[in-house]
Amino acid sequence: MYKLSLSLKEDIKPIIGFNKSEKEIINNSINSMIRNKKLEWAFIFLDKNFSILFSETDQLFNKLSLAKVNTWEELESATLEINRNLLNYLATQNTYLDHTEKYLKNIFGEDSTKFKEYKKLQGSFFDNNFSYRFFYNLRNYSVHYGYSICGIKIQKNEDTINYIPIFLLNDLLLYKNWHSAIKNDLKHLKDDFSAFNLIKDSFQCFAELNKYISNILLESNNQNKENVLNLLNIEKEKINNYCFLLDYGNEIKTSEIPTHYLI
Repeated sequence: MYKLSLSLKEDIKPIIGFNKSEKEIINNSINSMIRNKKLEWAFIFLDKNFSILFSETDQLFNKLSLAKVNTWEELESATLEINRNLLNYLATQNTYLDHTEKYLKNIFGEDSTKFKEYKKLQGSFFDNNFSYRFFYNLRNYSVHYGYSICGIKIQKNEDTINYIPIFLLNDLLLYKNWHSAIKNDLKHLKDDFSAFNLIKDSFQCFAELNKYISNILLESNNQNKENVLNLLNIEKEKINNYCFLLDYGNEIKTSEIPTHYLI
């Protein structure tokens, strides 16, 4: 246990002391903002892996286009890299869903309106968007059964060469553990299909999910900021001049105020 107080960094002496209740409000509010920030990482990881998948694939295809003829080995190597980046993207896609659902359950409860509305939004995307429900299940296929993108379609004209990563329909149909809706989708497809347009469409669904989560985090963070700043009673412009003092009786430690959460 320790006593919490506020101090100037240049003169380590208590200026304002906080009672037990005030200390609890400060600690809980800061911990809440830390938890909220970590939840934001889930979409940052997803967004970064989405960008890497497309940018590195563009680099691969630009390199391939410089050759007059592409060998089997070159195309196989490109396919490997595309699948490596896709696996990273799929992993962070599922991480995003798991972390956001756990957050809403832990903070608001499984019977809360916020959790139910989030699940309803997910369900709407699953029911109405093939790309979302396909990629929702594709992670299990890719991890437990086979690599997702196993073909590159080449389109040539007089001036350009286009390389199109594709899903091979016959390979996908061999997998027996698709969700029933995906099985039905695949049965109605007639040919192999382009991968990256679907990825873009699916990612937009996750961006919409994240708007919902971001609004919840913004509301929470605003309340937490208000809680802390009211107790600190410092002008925002001067908050970097201060720190916390933690008095344990036999020693006093300083602790940085997480100003990046408060300003």
